[in-house]
Amino acid sequence: MKKGRRVVAIILGLLLCLTLFASCKKDEPATPTTSGTSPAQPSTSSNTGGGTSASPAAPTPSAASELEAAPPEEPGQTFRDHINVIIDATPISVLNPFAAAGTGMSTNWAYGMIYNRLIEMREDGTYVPALATSWSTDDYQTYIFNLRDDVTWHNGDHFTANDVVWSWATAVADAGGFPSWDYWMRIESARAIDDYTLELVTKTVNVDFYYGLSIMYCGILNERAVAADNEKGWWVGTGAYIVTDFSSRDYVEFVRNDNYWGELPLTRTQRWVYIPEMTTRTIMLQNGEADICFELAETDLDIFSNDPNFIFLRAGGLNCFSLQLNQDKPLMSDHFFKLAVVHALDRDEISLFASGDLAIMMEAGAVWGLTWPHRNNDLPVQPTDLDLARDYLAQSSYNGEEVVLTTALPYNIRAAEAVQQQLGRIGINVVINQLDMAGFTSATVWGENHCDMVIWANLLGASNFGYLNNFRIGAVHNRAKVQIPELEEILLALPTMTDVNDRDAAWKRAQQIVYDDMSCIPIYRRASGIVAVAGTGGLELPAHGLNDLRYMYILEG
Repeated sequence: MKKGRRVVAIILGLLLCLTLFASCKKDEPATPTTSGTSPAQPSTSSNTGGGTSASPAAPTPSAASELEAAPPEEPGQTFRDHINVIIDATPISVLNPFAAAGTGMSTNWAYGMIYNRLIEMREDGTYVPALATSWSTDDYQTYIFNLRDDVTWHNGDHFTANDVVWSWATAVADAGGFPSWDYWMRIESARAIDDYTLELVTKTVNVDFYYGLSIMYCGILNERAVAADNEKGWWVGTGAYIVTDFSSRDYVEFVRNDNYWGELPLTRTQRWVYIPEMTTRTIMLQNGEADICFELAETDLDIFSNDPNFIFLRAGGLNCFSLQLNQDKPLMSDHFFKLAVVHALDRDEISLFASGDLAIMMEAGAVWGLTWPHRNNDLPVQPTDLDLARDYLAQSSYNGEEVVLTTALPYNIRAAEAVQQQLGRIGINVVINQLDMAGFTSATVWGENHCDMVIWANLLGASNFGYLNNFRIGAVHNRAKVQIPELEEILLALPTMTDVNDRDAAWKRAQQIVYDDMSCIPIYRRASGIVAVAGTGGLELPAHGLNDLRYMYILEG
């Protein structure tokens, strides 16, 4: 089945962002399917002794009507050959999903340009084929994938099941520390039954296995390319675009892969640049050096909002940014100190100071995606009460010492300044450690012990993967150094739960544990302000921020 063009008009992309998962069902599993044409109805009988039981949901290729939408076709209609993109405030340091520094929102977008995964997830929670055309499982532990036989790599090699096996083996041979490790390590074995049939066996029954395969981090890589060139070989994929040039933390250039197995993009080349200075970003848009910018200063957004030469989008806001307290530090794990911090914070003030018109107020206290299923909406935001905060601080072990708050990116730095001021009101002496992305990643990986507090986003998802990445002992994004055996036990058990009620209760309990522990305190949400020249379309802008720019276009004339 050929993949349709993802050239939905940009305004529709905004509407999708604002309604992401608003109408989604709860994560009610359905019976496995070998064809993927439609999920079967859940069973109404229980196999586990209580509640309503249903088999886990197999990914179902959607009708993909949204993928086949196209820009208006008029006589003589033309599209620009080239688009200049200013990426968000996270520079692309490395194009390698098996490198610790190969993380960040913009880096994920680049992976989506150059690699393919076995399957992809749509915004409605359904899955569509990518390198795999169909899939099946009888026990949610052994999975069979039928692969495309018409895919070539950027270096001319022919794609086969052995490429998936090599990608898995390369990932799990490492000790971890890179973004995709937590996904690949769940696979016990990978075997090429033949060139176009793949068997993956997970270590345990895994209801959420398909979700992990759809993550942009889990693109399939080319063994021969990496062996030949350990720097540029990682850039070789099967995706819609080929990397032609890359300068770390500066720019990346793409050219359309005219041998792409799917529908060809309308735009031939794209150049993505990282511009740290917000004023420079605005100037580049105004003078035509950039066609689209994914991060502008809030004060500059009004310049473009009423200009007919530009379109303005407010997108995203699914995940929360949190104040994370390093539980390896005795003071940060002091229960009374944490209570003092929680009640000293004014979340609305932080949100407005960090994001201005892009602020989304915290409406509940759960560390959880705003519209994901299983969100515990019964956890309130703890009230700001400075007298109560001072009483708790007096009962804590705090003795006036400096507390180092580490963060990166302009909006997080502004949030840190608000936190610094608010904690100062009750007598906590906060010093901000402002780093670039590379320095932040190095300073906050598991095992380091020199950060007291961190402000960063909790990138979650519709499965236990995101929570494990943030809260499992030793996980790369567990910057608070959370070590709670009960929480880890629940998170590891969730993929095996086929009872809908048990699953929902487990999720609610996991969020309650994080809430009560107070080592990861949600403090603000923010949307992204995106400005593009008039005529721009074809973007996919999901609320979780993992944008798909493969089919972006600009109408000429």
